[in-house]
Amino acid sequence: MPVYKADLHIHSCFSDGKPTPMEILRTSLEKGLKAISVTDHNTFKGSIEAKNILKEKKLDMVLMLGTEVRTDMGDMLVYCEEPFHFQSGIQLEYLVDIAIERGCIVIPAHPFDRIRFGIGIDGLNKILNKITAVECFNAFSSWSLNSRVSTYARDMGLRCLANSDAHTLKAIGSYYTIINAEDTLNIESFKRAIEKRSVRTETPPLPLSLYLDKMKWSIERRMKRRESC
Repeated sequence: MPVYKADLHIHSCFSDGKPTPMEILRTSLEKGLKAISVTDHNTFKGSIEAKNILKEKKLDMVLMLGTEVRTDMGDMLVYCEEPFHFQSGIQLEYLVDIAIERGCIVIPAHPFDRIRFGIGIDGLNKILNKITAVECFNAFSSWSLNSRVSTYARDMGLRCLANSDAHTLKAIGSYYTIINAEDTLNIESFKRAIEKRSVRTETPPLPLSLYLDKMKWSIERRMKRRESC
């Protein structure tokens, strides 16, 4: 049974992240990750470029196409075999419905972190019967908020995922999920791993330098006003 160390919430220069998709792939390999998703805000572009590079260079890693969609209630991670078009601000329930119709996986991102556009308890309850997992542990949410999500997931029978939400290379793989897949990891085998509870979160202690690095990038980005890669 293949085991994947996975960080499925990483931002590139196609939205508000600093690194290019190539830099993300190289750093992910250096850190021992076996699966990643480049989840730029409201676009699959970073993920598509990363997947093209991975194929061209024949890198030993799984890349799941992904994006972080800003809905009318907050942010949702969406993983798909093929990208699809949507509008920023799309209704939460409609996004979930059209994504599932396309065979995608939808995961609420940092749901109780309302400052960072989590969908909150109201959003979770609206889609509870349509999801099987939630991002319980986000490296840039407070431990108390992450713990609340974990408790909610346990009470509601949802599986927990852990991700870095990296916007810089330093943060990649800071939190991650171990996925025990039945075969090569893809959208369908990931769904089965979630359903069979064959996922485990890893949340090692994080150094202060990680947060300082992100803060530094936030200041740089505002000063440069860079739109994309």
